Amino acid sequence: MHTRFRRAVTCPVPSIPHLILGALAALLVGAVLLGTGSAAYAHDTLTDSSPAEGETLQEPPTQVQLTFSAEVLDMGAAVVVTDSDGGSWEAGEPTVDGRDVTVPLREGLPNGSFEVTWRVTSSDGHPISGVTPFTVDAPEPETAEPTTTEPTTTEPAPTTGSETTEPTTEPATEPTTDPAPTTADAAEDTDDEADEASGGFPWLPVVIVVALATLAYVVVRVMRRGAPEQGGDR
Repeated sequence: MHTRFRRAVTCPVPSIPHLILGALAALLVGAVLLGTGSAAYAHDTLTDSSPAEGETLQEPPTQVQLTFSAEVLDMGAAVVVTDSDGGSWEAGEPTVDGRDVTVPLREGLPNGSFEVTWRVTSSDGHPISGVTPFTVDAPEPETAEPTTTEPTTTEPAPTTGSETTEPTTEPATEPTTDPAPTTADAAEDTDDEADEASGGFPWLPVVIVVALATLAYVVVRVMRRGAPEQGGDR
């Protein structure tokens, strides 16, 4: 009678470096997914403006231009330029061209501080808003001093008789000044701050669960490898 010996089949146990690399790879994938999800819900931001924030100009600007980090939507755009007294100086509605939003200004901006209050719709559909201040400090124009004409007198010519010539005088000319143009009262500035809250998928719990599961798998495999192997039938 022949007795067959059956060899025990054992599965190869992954080495500890391989298990550690697997855990690190899982953590890296989770971090990438979390970063991608957060970026997808980020709002656009104001990257540049003319006049720039806090800039002092030597001459009044003719328009205000705002540049954003991405193309904003052409709906709900509002730009209001006000002076320190609350007067409004925009000369029309703002226009949206890709990343730029431009509004024209009325002529004759006086010296002083101004605020550009803007509100646009971000490329992700959420409204964003802000305030950009600037100052106008143009030199005052030189005014010519008025000139007067001195009166002239004529000497009477000698006459033979009682006839005399009265001296004539020319009245001095007074300078005339035109009244300075007045500007209309500013329109009421209405700008509601928009809700900028947004939500995203909770990726952080998923990453933590994946990391814990991977570490548990590593511990179990190491413990099994340490146990003595039993092979062969008796």
